Amino acid sequence: MAEEQKEAGAAVSEIGGASDTGGLATDLALAEARHDPSLRAHVAAFLDDQRRLIADQRQHLHEQFKSLPKQLRLALWEKWLGVALRLATAFVGLAIAGGLAFLVWDAARSDGLSIEAFSVPPDLAAQGLTGDVAAARLLDRINVMQAATNTSLTPRSVSGNWETRDVRLAIPETGVSLAELENFLRAKLGHVSRLSGEIVRNPAGITMTARVAGSGAVSVSGKEAEMEGLTEKLAEQVYRLTQPNLYAAYIRGKDRADEAILVYEELIRSTKPLERALGHSGRAGALNQKFGWQAAVPDLQRALAIEPDLFTARTNLAGAERYLSHEEAWLQNRKIALKLLSDPIHGNARADFIPAYRGITQGEIDAAKGAFQDAVRARQDFVGVAISGQEFGIDQVINLAAAHDMAAAQQEMAAFAANPASNAGYTTYGRAFLATYAQDWREVLAQQMVAERATAGIVAMRLPTRTFFYPLAVIAEAHLGQFAAAEAKLAAMPGDCFRCMIAHALVAELEGRQARADWWLGQASAAAPSIPFANFEWGRALLERGKPDAAIEKFKASNRQGPHFADALEGWGEALMAKNQSHLALAKFAEAEKYAPNWGRLHLKWGEALVYAGKPAEAKALFTRAAQLDLTPGEKAELTKVSHG
Repeated sequence: MAEEQKEAGAAVSEIGGASDTGGLATDLALAEARHDPSLRAHVAAFLDDQRRLIADQRQHLHEQFKSLPKQLRLALWEKWLGVALRLATAFVGLAIAGGLAFLVWDAARSDGLSIEAFSVPPDLAAQGLTGDVAAARLLDRINVMQAATNTSLTPRSVSGNWETRDVRLAIPETGVSLAELENFLRAKLGHVSRLSGEIVRNPAGITMTARVAGSGAVSVSGKEAEMEGLTEKLAEQVYRLTQPNLYAAYIRGKDRADEAILVYEELIRSTKPLERALGHSGRAGALNQKFGWQAAVPDLQRALAIEPDLFTARTNLAGAERYLSHEEAWLQNRKIALKLLSDPIHGNARADFIPAYRGITQGEIDAAKGAFQDAVRARQDFVGVAISGQEFGIDQVINLAAAHDMAAAQQEMAAFAANPASNAGYTTYGRAFLATYAQDWREVLAQQMVAERATAGIVAMRLPTRTFFYPLAVIAEAHLGQFAAAEAKLAAMPGDCFRCMIAHALVAELEGRQARADWWLGQASAAAPSIPFANFEWGRALLERGKPDAAIEKFKASNRQGPHFADALEGWGEALMAKNQSHLALAKFAEAEKYAPNWGRLHLKWGEALVYAGKPAEAKALFTRAAQLDLTPGEKAELTKVSHG
């Protein structure tokens, strides 16, 4: 009995006083049972019930404790989900606010043309020529013209300019859409020009009129059957009214330079500096078409005097100086143009063209400094790019050849020539340039004759013929002993042409007139103090005359002007060999190899230096490499002699 009482007390203790009345009832039952034995059975039954109750309560508490972590975890997840929901709501709110802010910002800077539905006679509308259709046709023609316009300018506002995506048809819709919201913001915050128009009948047929708010109205008339042609004419008139600069560039592309000049002269009379600068820059291009680059330079200079940061004028001036062969001016203008591309407005250059402009411009700077391999890398992603009617693939051919990678140059030349869109004049010049490096003098002259026939009567090509083709041709003629023909071409060359000065010097050297050669090389060196080519040619001439010390000084000067110019380093190495200092020449050849790794002559001379330095095994490897690369006939004979000597 005592044990039962003990167990009951322990059970009550374990449930932590879960039922005080149960404990009191137990005490009373036990007290009664001591005085009345007949109640003991009932007390035992009561105690059994109490134990079962305690067990049930214990089980219930155990289950509650067991489920508590799950409840805590669920509560924690509920809190995290609440936080996530609030963050998502905030993010969506920010996105909406950001989108609205962008729409407001874009609307505030918009300066486009919104074409509204035309008013048309009912009978035309019944035939399918509704006001929306008439406006859409005009829109299509304007978009076609804009896409066909060669321009390096950002398609942005310059007296009513528009971006292609801004030229849109405004058709009423039900409800409020994002497009309508955008149009509303552009109308309220931007400078969108509204174009409205109508088609009316007249005794002779129909008249189509377009009105641009703030700019004026234009009309064309004709027969109803001529509707397509009338739409074309009206589109041209709208293009001229709203964007005269792009319109002039468009008609220049159709060989209507005289008309374009009149439009540019209207811009030159503008009160807005940017428009005046664009007028001068555009007129320069038209004058080049009619008279050549000499006539274009003054207008380009005037444009830059008005707007020094105008990229299109700066890069066109650099191009003009290149055609004139004013190498120093070409280089300096290219450097300025490259800097403009990093300015906040990028010199008003088209944003989508900037990567190509940057690579192409850097490539021209590298090439001007003799860093031809660097130029190849800078331009390699833009070989097929044609901007404003210019082609750049041929420059890659020239850079590869000048870096003495003739196999790659020939491959690039074949790809360029196979492209039907490639300019025939560029193709001919590329072939002449490659033939010069291969010392195939008759092929050089053959290509020069092809160029002369192809460009006969083209005024704009007269100067490039004398500054690009003639320097190659006179060197070829001098090597073939045709000095009279060479002198005749030299007399026709411009006196301030850098390439022409070099050609004068090389022909004089081949004639044995060394003093005259030195004079011309001095002129060239002074004309282009940042360009390494005159000093290199001077050093090579001095080396051929047996003056290695004087040659080294010129090669050093050339290397200072163009540290990555491999030819100066290789010539320096050959001069050291001529002084029996082949061990010193090795370092120059190794450095040159960084900038012209596929140059056959470099590996040939490097191998010779190793032989003289007592390293025949290393020399053999270089001779093997030289044999795998392009060599002139004379170099091949030399390789055979030294590798079997």
